[in-house]
Amino acid sequence: MEKIVKINISQLTDSFRETYPHDLYKELMMKGTRPYCLVIGIRSDCYVCIPFRSNVQHNSAYLFKEFDAEKRPRPGLDYTKMILIRDLKYVQNGVIDKTEFKEIRRNREKIAKGASEYLDGYIEYIQTLLSGGKVHNRIQRKYQYSTLKYFHEILGLPEVEN
Repeated sequence: MEKIVKINISQLTDSFRETYPHDLYKELMMKGTRPYCLVIGIRSDCYVCIPFRSNVQHNSAYLFKEFDAEKRPRPGLDYTKMILIRDLKYVQNGVIDKTEFKEIRRNREKIAKGASEYLDGYIEYIQTLLSGGKVHNRIQRKYQYSTLKYFHEILGLPEVEN
C-alpha cells in the first residue's frame, strides 16, 4: 500500500524554540517567521519539517523552478536542515507565496521522495560510522551540517561523534 503524502505550510512555535534553543542546536533554522513545509506520510513515527531557504547552495534540496532571481537567487526546501517532530504543538500555520504553494502541491510526491532519500541516506551514513566502516568524503560532507544529528532518538539511532 502506497503512503499518502500530505503537505502543510507551517512555522515553528515558541514552544519548539524553547525546547531546542539555538545556542545548543546551532544548525537549526530558527528565524521566527521562516516557513516550513510540514510533510506528513514519510515516516509513521514522526512529522518531517523542511525549511524554506532563499538561497540553497547545495543539491540536497527541492529547488523551486519558478522564482524571481533578483529577490532570491536559488530558493528551495533544504533537506539538510529538516526537523523531525512527534508533536504538532511545535508547528502552527504558515504562509508562503502563491506560486510556491502551487509548485509544492504539484510536486509533493517528489518533495517527499527527496526528503525520504535524504533521511535514509543519513541513517545509512550513521550506521556505517557506528560499524566502523569507511565513509567517502563526499558522503561525509553531505551530512556534515545536517540537523538530523539532533533527532537520533526519534530515528532510533545512538549518538555518535562525527
